[in-house]
Amino acid sequence: MSLHLVSDLARRFAFATCPRFLLMLAAYGVACLSRLLGRDLPLSPYRVRSLRPLSELDCSAAHNVLGWRPRIGVRRGLELTFAAPEQPRHAAPG
Repeated sequence: MSLHLVSDLARRFAFATCPRFLLMLAAYGVACLSRLLGRDLPLSPYRVRSLRPLSELDCSAAHNVLGWRPRIGVRRGLELTFAAPEQPRHAAPG
């Protein structure tokens, strides 16, 4: 899978942001509905509180403490990760 295919897939799926207080309001509403129905539902105030925004990866501490720098950048790393294998790998006989 090439990086272009991955970015095409990402464009197809739209992401929307929602204020946290609206999610909490919905979660409390679903929790009340859950109690009335006597069923567990997937949205709960606990799950909303557990949501964390995705953060960017930062390797500056590894560089500052250990002197380490990545050999491959993010873009090239993704290309290598999602690239189709050129040749099938065969196990060594033995």
